[in-house]
Amino acid sequence: MILDNLRNTSLRALDALENILGKRPAFVEADIRDRDAVARTLRAYNVGSVVHFAGLKAVGESVEMPFEYYDNNIR
Repeated sequence: MILDNLRNTSLRALDALENILGKRPAFVEADIRDRDAVARTLRAYNVGSVVHFAGLKAVGESVEMPFEYYDNNIR
């Protein structure tokens, strides 16, 4: 299952994953910093482990918005 706020992507990425996997992954649109949304999603999908690929990575933007990057990538 995938949880993403779609900030740097679109739902077309799910289409590509569906082509690769042969089935569409479950998807929840939410921000990883929204603790309630994450908790609801973990319970709803009975998630046993998490891999965080939601890191922001644009160097120029990170210099302009360091606290946003810290909040998203570390907190």
